[in-house]
Amino acid sequence: MSLADGARRRRKFLTIRFCVAMAVVLAAGAAVGLAFQGLGGGFAVRVLSAGGVLRGAAAVAVGGSDVWVVKDPGNGGGSVAELSAGDGSVIRTLSGGRYGVHYPAAVAVSGGRVWVANDPQTGDGRTSKPGDGTVTELNAGDGSWVRTVSGLKYGFDFPSAVAVSGGHVWVANYWGGSVTELNASDGSWVRTLSGGRYGFIQPSAITVAGSHIWVANAGGAADNGGGSVTELNAGDGSWVQTLSSARYGFNDPSAIAAVGGHIWVANLYGNSVTELNAGDGGWVQTLSGGCYNFDSPAGIAVDGAHVWITSSNIDETGGSVTELNASDGSWIRTLSSDGWAQTLRHGCVLDILTHGSYRFLNPSPIAAAGSSIWVFDVNGVTVLTAR
Repeated sequence: MSLADGARRRRKFLTIRFCVAMAVVLAAGAAVGLAFQGLGGGFAVRVLSAGGVLRGAAAVAVGGSDVWVVKDPGNGGGSVAELSAGDGSVIRTLSGGRYGVHYPAAVAVSGGRVWVANDPQTGDGRTSKPGDGTVTELNAGDGSWVRTVSGLKYGFDFPSAVAVSGGHVWVANYWGGSVTELNASDGSWVRTLSGGRYGFIQPSAITVAGSHIWVANAGGAADNGGGSVTELNAGDGSWVQTLSSARYGFNDPSAIAAVGGHIWVANLYGNSVTELNAGDGGWVQTLSGGCYNFDSPAGIAVDGAHVWITSSNIDETGGSVTELNASDGSWIRTLSSDGWAQTLRHGCVLDILTHGSYRFLNPSPIAAAGSSIWVFDVNGVTVLTAR
């Protein structure tokens, strides 16, 4: 046998050994993955099509048996769609002059009312311009227009998020570096919080946890490299604390949600999710890498026992949805169209069986409605429902 023949045989032998080894790894990973899913409390899902009428949704909120979605077409207009949480059918679509919906950026539902934050962009949309913004109030029962509040006294300046708590509406003003409080009963201005200890720098998301308001600030010491979270007392708007040290791992926080005594913050450029204790704001953990494999996380939804994160994959195409255990932040599954090779590259053998042809394309807004998770991306809506 020649030296060349011997070399070829050795290469063939090594190739066979590698293939056998990979088969063993994959089989073991599959078995462990099944056991992990059983222990992790995750549930199987199926994908339903909710139609393409809502491509490019800006924000979503759930109220009772309805899902409310705002869409910004980027041409100065905007719309609000009411969907049935049961079957995804469109109940009504609201748009046009009387509704005052222009460049809508956020929506909240509470007490039979729907609140939509709009940025009319009377400025350039990139720098502060006091008075550049409105809030539209709708009747959740029939979609009728109630009022649109606007004017310098409200302190709106590129409103980017809205939340409702205890008879009050809280609006985060991205360029204004402030939060405006309204009376939910009549839309009247209560106060505008800004400056000093509040630490609002490009506030981009807001959530309610009991008697406290939590605001995620995308700006920080460096653009796309910092961030903070401000805690407020919902009773009087007073400042409680601002969390900003390096230990929190904030990096352009873009979404925030509360569940079970914990606050969850998605860090868009940090490819991570930070968990906080809602009782004292203490850092619990920062999740990243490995099975989590977050890629530009942009949206958070909670359904009691689980936390759902959309990875928008903003620099490329694609994207994914990751399910976490709300009690300890442990990874349950990631839904995406990645193959097993991509999964192994990120060091997560357990994830081999969870991939599928979900075909998310830059997903961002996400909401939990009963047993279903609604994911909005460039193509439209995907509803994940327990079998």
